[in-house]
Amino acid sequence: MKVREIISSNNTIFKVLLTLTRARGIKKYEMALLSGPKQIGEVLRDFPDHCSGIIFSDHHETPVVPASLEIPFYRLRSELFRQIDLYDTHQPVLLVRVDPFSRVKGGHSERGSPSFPAKSAPCGWERHF
Repeated sequence: MKVREIISSNNTIFKVLLTLTRARGIKKYEMALLSGPKQIGEVLRDFPDHCSGIIFSDHHETPVVPASLEIPFYRLRSELFRQIDLYDTHQPVLLVRVDPFSRVKGGHSERGSPSFPAKSAPCGWERHF
């Protein structure tokens, strides 16, 4: 496992990660940041093909992931990590690939109404991964 050290806010990878804290960046890169140890563990276990990286602070131990999962690890300086850790979890953050957003026309998306998914679409996280 290779760990990339990111120590500058001028780093290209950090700039991309920072854009993922906003909807425009998520849409542009089709990636998102996921916080919370329980949620991260579930996504690593259930949707490993959508995992694109683990982001953690220089104060964290290197996170443990399944050996079969080959994803990059990004160790950020504490002040940089705080900008990525939007919910102040002080835990590693998972970088995940997301499906593109569907267009909404006339108040309804192609998948169903804006309030409810189409009947054939699965509910919950699995619909998004």
